[in-house]
Amino acid sequence: MIASISHNYPTNFESVADRLPPENIDAEEAVLGGLLLDKTAIYRVWDTLKPEHFYVSAHKDIYQACISLAKKQQPTDLISINNWLSDHDLLQRIGGRNKTASLLDRSVSAINIDALANLLIEKSIRRQIIQLGNECVHFGYSTEIDLEEILSGIKERTTHVTELLSAKTEEDSEAWHYNRMIQMIRDIEMKCFDPGLKTWKMQNLAKKHGNGRSARDLESIYFKSLIAEENEPLMDLQELREKYGNQVKEWLLHGFLPKATTLLLHAKGGVGKTRLAYDLLYHLATGQDWSGFSVTADSRKALIIQTDESPSDMSAALEDRGFTDQMTVKYKTRWLVDHMQQLRRDVESHRPDIVLLDSLTSISRQSCFTENDTEYARPVLMLRDIAQEFGCTFIIIHHSNSGGESRGTKAIFNSVSEVWNLKRDDTNNTDGLERLLTIEKSRSRAPAKYRLRFEPEDKSWRCLGKEGEDPNSSSMTIRNSIVEFLMKNRGVRFANEEIAHEIGGSINTIRQTTFELSLEGIITRIKAKALGRGYSSLYTISRETANTRDHLNSPYWITSFPSTTDVSVESDLSDPSSTFLVDHLNSSVPTGVSDVTDPAPAKNNEKNSGENSSFLQDPDRLTPQPLQNIEKKVIQISDPPKPISDPVPVDHLSSNTSLQTQPKEPQAPAPCTCPRTGLPLPKPFTISVTSPLGVSTALVTPLKIRKKDNRTECRFEFQFANGTTSRKVGSIAKGKPEAEEIVTKEIKARIHEAIKHPSRRYKVQQLIGTIQNPEVRWVANCKCIEIPDAPHSDWWVFQAPDFEIIQVASEQEFELET
Repeated sequence: MIASISHNYPTNFESVADRLPPENIDAEEAVLGGLLLDKTAIYRVWDTLKPEHFYVSAHKDIYQACISLAKKQQPTDLISINNWLSDHDLLQRIGGRNKTASLLDRSVSAINIDALANLLIEKSIRRQIIQLGNECVHFGYSTEIDLEEILSGIKERTTHVTELLSAKTEEDSEAWHYNRMIQMIRDIEMKCFDPGLKTWKMQNLAKKHGNGRSARDLESIYFKSLIAEENEPLMDLQELREKYGNQVKEWLLHGFLPKATTLLLHAKGGVGKTRLAYDLLYHLATGQDWSGFSVTADSRKALIIQTDESPSDMSAALEDRGFTDQMTVKYKTRWLVDHMQQLRRDVESHRPDIVLLDSLTSISRQSCFTENDTEYARPVLMLRDIAQEFGCTFIIIHHSNSGGESRGTKAIFNSVSEVWNLKRDDTNNTDGLERLLTIEKSRSRAPAKYRLRFEPEDKSWRCLGKEGEDPNSSSMTIRNSIVEFLMKNRGVRFANEEIAHEIGGSINTIRQTTFELSLEGIITRIKAKALGRGYSSLYTISRETANTRDHLNSPYWITSFPSTTDVSVESDLSDPSSTFLVDHLNSSVPTGVSDVTDPAPAKNNEKNSGENSSFLQDPDRLTPQPLQNIEKKVIQISDPPKPISDPVPVDHLSSNTSLQTQPKEPQAPAPCTCPRTGLPLPKPFTISVTSPLGVSTALVTPLKIRKKDNRTECRFEFQFANGTTSRKVGSIAKGKPEAEEIVTKEIKARIHEAIKHPSRRYKVQQLIGTIQNPEVRWVANCKCIEIPDAPHSDWWVFQAPDFEIIQVASEQEFELET
């Protein structure tokens, strides 16, 4: 039985030769009149409405004049339009100045210009359908043309016309085809787990929509589209600092393994690159420091994908190194880059901190590209996306060529953030167990070369130091002392002055050494915005189990530095000469009078003894112990700083440590005053702003009254609805209303960009029906592709699952789904 398909189309076609094509002259005149009346209206329609959509040729010329003026940021008023038409010898052809004046006289508003523009586009498409029908009639009578050529031409023209509603012009149609193709390829790549079925679908896609392109051509186009996504908008220095300036580099292994990155480890066969990777993963999984380089957690989750050696060899190597069942490590012995989506699922499920892939050649053996093809590096880019999405680090094992460089296309080298090269050094050792590890490329630290030694007894590796450095030199002694001190006090941030007092040495030498260590990633450098003096730095070796905070941030004491340093306390914190180090995480501002606790005097140290030595001379200053013999002191900030014995700070690694202080009589809280004038400052207040992503807040803390303009300097601490944070310092003169204006502008700018994130989906209102009887429906699973950009556009633009474009004018017309 054959089912018949019926449509509600007329079956008795009558001649329409005496009828005019679909048009609406009144709507064309209303649109042009609205553009003459409202100079911003052109930015609402010029992305979709094109000159070829007008039926009357004079209207096409007038609309072309509007677009040309708008592109030059010139108004589309009556005088400007007439002048443009006159300059291009078109004024008389459109009917003179009377024509444009009549368009303006008939218009009262441009409020409906969007709906009228859509009406003109619809009429234009209907005219093209009629033109297509006439072409089909002529093709039917053209017997001299091959039937296959006729059918192919009709199919191409029909497809073009049917897609005009989504892409109104030739240029938009081409862009729509491209975006649709990329989306179909992405769906195949990310949703198809069977490599054979994936290849089948790619070949079918190439046949149906490739226009003569092969499946390999489509994959190449998709690879180029991934590269295009790496184009970041231009930023000025302030925007760059606001976006990235507060980020602190996180490490799995200080100096070697950053967080959330891709690392390529290449070497020739038999050098030991896999055993080195196993050793690093062992130290991360057990929380043991590696050759003096600090790990940042008590244990790490790991995933090992070993496809380059047999499972039995892998099991034996792991057992020799000491891997046990108690470690949170998962293993996989069969995997190809075609299963990238399955790897993403595994990472999402197991949440490893580090993933080892051994090797790039073996996991790419079924690729249709060779190592020398640029597209061969496409899986590396996809691994980078997974690393950034889930915050894990990928170590990719690869082979070196005969010249010692990474084998294959340079795109592999360029696609990763870190590149290591391991090679033998037969000139400097006799037993053949030493290797040279060269950090050829790094976005986290300075390049360097280290000498390593393999220990056959336990199959471990030991770092002998940086190549060319004398381990007995004075500079190495200072480096080791700084690292040892910070490792002993992990999670605590110290200024250079504090480090100098603890380990001794010139303050300038300490500054230079800590800076060099931070460049190598061995210690972490944190910029702290001090009041009145640019940026100073705090240094630490992080430990995720520690409650990391500034050593200077303590509610129980104030430290005054010795006179041998450049640190002093000034009454006017806005003076650039003031170098008083202020904790950048501390929400309070030093006041003119402070109550502090002075513990028992510290032990004397010959090297640093003296009247002005205020830091603890006891090397065990960080050992937690209760404070005793506490007495209250009052420090006048305007007076020269007097030495105050340094108390025993809190042990940040212990959650059970508490400070024991003598009870004090209850006192009324001191009012918040300006450190310069002594005048009272407003209390901190919170401002909330609601957006489609949720509620964003900003804590506004007045800091001081500036001397030069009497404006109140405030700190703005933002907590955005998308989970990100930011901090700024600005000034206000009109109180809370001005602060609300600053906060609202900042939050809207940040949230608007976050709304465009490709992972978010929205439910959007769509107007359907006619202009006289409009209806509203909600379209789910839409993606935001454009945000308002006044004066060019006031619209939110969304793409529906069927690639339909939906425009809305306000945030109330869409809601967040996921």
